[in-house]
Amino acid sequence: MKRFFIGVLVITRGDRPKFLAHSKYLMDQQTIQPDIIEIVDDKPLSDKVDITYRYRIGCERLFKKGADVIIFIEDDDFYRNDYIELMVKNWLENGAPELFGLSTTIYYNLMTNMYTHLSHPGRASMMSTMISKQAKIEWGEDSYAYTDMILWKQLKGVAVKLNETIAIGIKHGIGLCGGGGHTLNWGAYNLHDATKEFLRSNVDQKSFEFYAGIKHQIEIKKHHKKPFLSIVTRKYKRPNGFSKNQESIESLTNKEIEQIFITDPVGYGMLEANQSFEYVKNAVSGKYVFLLDDDDFIVNPEMVSELKEIAKEFNNPDVIVFKMLIKNANNCDYPTNDVWSSKKPIAGSIGGSCFVVTKEIYNKFIHHFGKQRMGDFSFINEVFNSGIRSHWYDCRMSETGKVSRGAKE
Repeated sequence: MKRFFIGVLVITRGDRPKFLAHSKYLMDQQTIQPDIIEIVDDKPLSDKVDITYRYRIGCERLFKKGADVIIFIEDDDFYRNDYIELMVKNWLENGAPELFGLSTTIYYNLMTNMYTHLSHPGRASMMSTMISKQAKIEWGEDSYAYTDMILWKQLKGVAVKLNETIAIGIKHGIGLCGGGGHTLNWGAYNLHDATKEFLRSNVDQKSFEFYAGIKHQIEIKKHHKKPFLSIVTRKYKRPNGFSKNQESIESLTNKEIEQIFITDPVGYGMLEANQSFEYVKNAVSGKYVFLLDDDDFIVNPEMVSELKEIAKEFNNPDVIVFKMLIKNANNCDYPTNDVWSSKKPIAGSIGGSCFVVTKEIYNKFIHHFGKQRMGDFSFINEVFNSGIRSHWYDCRMSETGKVSRGAKE
């Protein structure tokens, strides 16, 4: 095989570091090593999707550094250890076109263990595309999410079908994501890997352990087709607390709600539990989001109706703060009096179930919850520091049966 200067381009926003670290591991295993790996991890210029922007500047940098071909590697996808070797081999066998890729794609959602095989003759997904220095590209809008469509519509490309699985698009909803595959109810998913045998048999052992290790079981229970409130509940081996949690849900007089369960089947620990809130941001469909763990419960049956009235009267504030009885050494309502009087979060004096936030605020800031300690304060403090509109409602809405700190009953 003729030796070319091979560049690998990885784009990332820095919002899923575990996946990026695993991507580096996958590249280290390649039977043909790239001459250079360009990781475009520049600070985001805005909250908009910037996939095309990152691919554009990454290609400019690599071609300027002498790359003959660029292989696009997505930071969260799986690539077999001979992926680069087989891609370059097949590219050459097909006349070294401007654009080359695989005409089939597998998408696998870690949160649901659902997957699908997609066939798209004549083009490839961006995750399994490579490009030659001969290509002259009109990139279009930097914020366009489907960069692969831009390239395959304008360039002379060849897409082939291989009889083996050398790449899998891994979907999860973590970080800012493009494409529909990251949503839990994406209509294209038609296969269920309940035992994870398909995943296990198509990735190496270290990759399997990594993908399984970040996995929580996600379930959505819709009480209403168009919920006003999405209740996000982490579950971990607390059946008595969960029973009381569910009794309180049933006691609500207004059930314009959905409850999204994040079940930890093994006990991953507090850090993973706090990070798991981000995993479901693409699943939320309510106007507001409320965090209520499995050992916490609602004490005001009129909660949903009263929140709806507040939203209507005060023009949909970004955050609605209320009170929660936390049974710790102080055994008092949170937010504590000093927080209530200052109308600003204070560490250790406000809990995750003392407020609801809009869906937009949840999606934008929930990654700040992913801390080992005081994730709730980290999240709501970032929200308030952004200059949002809040309404403080002097009413107890919920209660914790016991501060468990992630332990099972």
